[in-house]
Amino acid sequence: MLPPLSPFENRCSTNELMAVLPLWMQEEADVDAYADERVVAGVPVTRVRGRYSWPNGSLMEVEISDLGEDPTDLLLRSVGYNTALSNIVTEAGFKLRNNETSSPTNFEYDYQNGAGSLQVLVADRFLVEVQLELLLPESFEAVIEHQVPMAKLEEIAARVRKDSAE
Repeated sequence: MLPPLSPFENRCSTNELMAVLPLWMQEEADVDAYADERVVAGVPVTRVRGRYSWPNGSLMEVEISDLGEDPTDLLLRSVGYNTALSNIVTEAGFKLRNNETSSPTNFEYDYQNGAGSLQVLVADRFLVEVQLELLLPESFEAVIEHQVPMAKLEEIAARVRKDSAE
């Protein structure tokens, strides 16, 4: 008789996800980085996070969660992904949702507080969240384009799909 499958059997390991965090976050001693495995809304989720605070109070946090194949709306809401965000732009800030790409995106920014968050659902599996404080909204684009290897996450998703099909 085969042993029961671990609930995290078809998830990336925390080490594999940690390797996707920006390289400087993996190497910098002052970065608060951690990884965990937990059950959210009855579904196993593997998560890694790196958080760095600069001396001037600016903060950058990158969190990557492996939600498994085809996460439900309940799971997405439970991990904080806003599935019903509307596009709102005011003098105080903005909330934008883009569903027209292969990676749905939520982007919120408050000009008064100089803070915001960006959420990207990659390969219908990984939730990448970036939070910035006391940094300009243009910083999000730089983080996503140069710090978080989205193509690597898509490769991992394809490999995990293939492995679980075998």
